[in-house]
Amino acid sequence: TAAPACNDCHGNHGANPPSVPSVVFVCGQCHLNNSELFEKSPHKAAFADLDLPECETCHGNHAVKHPTDDMLGVGENSICLDCHDEGTKPYTIAAKLHDAIDSLKVSIAVADSVVEKARQSGMEVVDAKFKINDAKEHLIKSRTIVHALSLPDLEKVTREGIKAANDALDQGLKALRELQFRRKGLAISTVFILILAIGLYLKIREVDRRTTFKEWIKEE
Repeated sequence: TAAPACNDCHGNHGANPPSVPSVVFVCGQCHLNNSELFEKSPHKAAFADLDLPECETCHGNHAVKHPTDDMLGVGENSICLDCHDEGTKPYTIAAKLHDAIDSLKVSIAVADSVVEKARQSGMEVVDAKFKINDAKEHLIKSRTIVHALSLPDLEKVTREGIKAANDALDQGLKALRELQFRRKGLAISTVFILILAIGLYLKIREVDRRTTFKEWIKEE
């Protein structure tokens, strides 16, 4: 789907400044899930009372801001701070929403690093990769569901994602342990074969010496 053009919001003939509902409708054509979740959120009534546009308040209109996780929460780049002061309930919720998503991102990063190390070492990690993809799907879902501003709903999604990431991590660590076991087994086998080869060599030398000695006795 192509991005909105001028006439999507302003019309074709006799263009006028778009009303707030019309812009939201244009955004909602592509971002349907986000729009429906916003309708159920506390922001819906609050924005209406303050006569604030819905999507544009956080994302802008013409210079649409590329959404990042840092827009959520109470950090330096958070847009939540534009309306919510420290110590208020919305401020606390914003921080927890960001922390929930951040925890999932960290879990994915750790699991992905371990699984990739195992893969590069030649270990089979297909199932772990599927788990990581599942966790990433939950991350995408969490970034959508955050528009409802429901901390329990968001934490449910992030917990499921973290579980998938942790399962992948466990499989990755298991693969690395198996790799170490194989390497130790190979080292032990190599030492054993080396000892056997040395013993065989010495035995052959001993047999050769005895044969040579017997031949010398016969000649005498």
